[in-house]
Formats: sequence, structure tokens, C-alpha cells
Amino acid sequence: MSVSPTSILSVERAKASLRDIIAALSLPDHAARITEAKNNAGNDMMMYMQLVFPLATQIQQDVIQNYGFPADREGLLEFTRIIKMLAKENEEIAQMDEDLRSLLIPSMVLPYPQTTSN
Repeated sequence: MSVSPTSILSVERAKASLRDIIAALSLPDHAARITEAKNNAGNDMMMYMQLVFPLATQIQQDVIQNYGFPADREGLLEFTRIIKMLAKENEEIAQMDEDLRSLLIPSMVLPYPQTTSN
């Protein structure tokens, strides 16, 4: 017997949780710490993972506990899994999830391919 994601987190509570996470990440103190971590990481993805992701993870864990999830790695993984499932069926959740990811994941700028002339 499989459990429906909406039995764990309703669509409305999913939207509210995503709004709360985005708002928490935007709080002046959190935003400043994340910006500093991003600046320190620069274009080094390993540094980004070491400096930015732990901050973002902690902020998200602090929020999801208000929605019945444990404030730990497993709780965040379960929350993320449910959001991904709900996003497949709800455009607003999908957009909010994309907005959240754009706050956390750096845009990848690929170098322009070098060509040599002979």
C-alpha cells in the first residue's frame, strides 16, 4: 500500500512550506550569510557545496519541522521527494520549487568552446 504525498503534505501546506522556505532564505541575516558563502565559493562547485549547501540545508530544516518533518537530513530528503511528486501535478508548486532551486543552485556558465584555425 503506497502513501499518497497529499496524505503527508497537502497541496496548500506544500505551497505554504515553500513560501516559508523562500521567505526564510530571504531574511536579511540568512541572505547575507548565504551571499557571503556564495562569494567565498566563487565558481568552485566543491567550495559551493561545502559553504552554501550546509547553510541552505539548515534553514530549510528549520522550516520543514513546522510542517511535521524531522529537522534532519532524512526529513529534508522526504520533504523534497514529496514536493517533487506534487510539482508534477501542480504548476504553482512546480514554479515555487523552481524559484527555490534558483536561489540555491548557481547557474552554470559554460565556457565558450575554443576553436583553432589552421
